[in-house]
Amino acid sequence: MSANLKTITSATAGALLSQQLSTSEAALYTVPAATTVKIAQGSLCNTTGSDTTVFLSIVKSGGTMGDGTHRVISGATIKANDTISLDYLAGHFLGPGDVIAGYAGAATAVDIVVSGVVLT
Repeated sequence: MSANLKTITSATAGALLSQQLSTSEAALYTVPAATTVKIAQGSLCNTTGSDTTVFLSIVKSGGTMGDGTHRVISGATIKANDTISLDYLAGHFLGPGDVIAGYAGAATAVDIVVSGVVLT
């Protein structure tokens, strides 16, 4: 067997994260050791009556969060009381120590939900 292939002993589907974004970049989900995650879907929901901007990154283990080089969303505006889908993340794999990080332009304005499969 190739050293690059992982033997999977379990696969658990569910929500990886469900929380509000703050106004400073923070790790929202970190893949545990000896684990791989496949992202299924996600959404960002602006729960306020005002437009706000969002930033989202996927940072490889050992990378620097907050330096802007790992962005998957950079300054996108979510309209008041609107939701955007993160469908383009579907199917991406994250390895041990990889991080989903993000923030919004207004505190407690945006909820993020990401689901996937945890493979061990």
